[in-house]
Amino acid sequence: MTTVAFIGLGAMGSRMARRLLDAGNELVVWNRTLSKALPLTDAGARLASSPEAAARHADVVITMVADPEALRDVTEGPEGIIHGVTAPATVIEMSTVGKDAVLRLRQVLPEGVGLLDAPVLGSITEAESGRLAVFIGGPDDLAERWSPLLSALGAPTPVGPLGSGAAAKLAADSVLFGVLGVLGEA
Repeated sequence: MTTVAFIGLGAMGSRMARRLLDAGNELVVWNRTLSKALPLTDAGARLASSPEAAARHADVVITMVADPEALRDVTEGPEGIIHGVTAPATVIEMSTVGKDAVLRLRQVLPEGVGLLDAPVLGSITEAESGRLAVFIGGPDDLAERWSPLLSALGAPTPVGPLGSGAAAKLAADSVLFGVLGVLGEA
């Protein structure tokens, strides 16, 4: 059984975390708003007191937060992930934060801790049903190792080196918004 620490339980994160729990993983959760974690703890997840505590014994730490500032807060803050995560764990950054934020995270993670960027494309419906597109950027061995776990969320697709997942997600968003604009004009 894989121990997954899931940080960020908003509309998408809570549904993604639930799929990982339902897939039989041991789930440790943290969210700055406690009430968002309660449905998961009622279903069997353990509540951590901080991102650091969540990461302390995890095989993999997943972040799904609002923006680069929130990512810095949960990773680099006084009780951030970097203070609890140890090798050989892997951090999987799944937020839409851009390549620069992912590369910064690589710089601050402890030596020996792996990192993948794996943002998702889809909505709440796809998150609930496990039909998200997952763009994985990072080392091939880590992408291969964690693809079975990410398959509980949808279709994981390796897209290149670290930062490529973030770049692919932003490109997909740009195309999607362009198409929506054209449809709106039509």
